[in-house]
Order: sequence, then C-alpha cells, then structure tokens
Amino acid sequence: MPKKMWTLLVALACAALLGLGLLTYAAPPSPVTKWEYGTLAGVEYTKWSWATPTESVSGGIEEVYRALGGKKSNTVSSLNVQNQIGQQGWELVSVLMTDPGGHSFFYYFKRPAG
Repeated sequence: MPKKMWTLLVALACAALLGLGLLTYAAPPSPVTKWEYGTLAGVEYTKWSWATPTESVSGGIEEVYRALGGKKSNTVSSLNVQNQIGQQGWELVSVLMTDPGGHSFFYYFKRPAG
C-alpha cells in the first residue's frame, strides 16, 4: 500500500474516531467543594440562636447580632443579623417557617469549609 494511501487511511480513521467522541480530551475532574453549614433560628421573634459546627450563640436578637460582630444599633432586625452572617462568607440557601402563624423561622446557610 503506498505511503500516501496509508496516511490518508490513518487520517480518516482519526477523524471518524473524533466524530464518534472516542478520541476526546477529558479535563481532570474539578475538586469537590466541601461545605460547612449554619442555622439561624428565630422563635416568637424573641428567642434567637446561631449555630455552626464550631460556635453557638443564643439569646435576644441584639445579643446574637453583637456576638456575630454587629455594632451597637438602636434597631436590630433579622435582616441585620443575616447581613452580618453574610459578611462572614455565609450564603443563605433555605428558609423554613415552622408554624402557620409565621412566628418561628429557620434560616439555613452554607460556606466553603476551611
């Protein structure tokens, strides 16, 4: 078989394999992100707690806010607490209301572990 014919056959075979997806470059898998989770719970708008695997704070909303590094404020709401948690790298992923009257909430957060 002439050299040109052989080269043509190899090129056609490679093109066919590429077309079938048999000769593709597979990038190495990206590392899996490990997460840590935190929960902010509010009951009856008076009892609040923030819990992670490494810390736990409970009390009134002002106490939890200050324990998270919030500055003294005349009015502290759950939004202030959530913003303070967000400044520490936490991302809100879910909210659960546990009673029909809407007086008890669980806010679930995550951030990359490490």
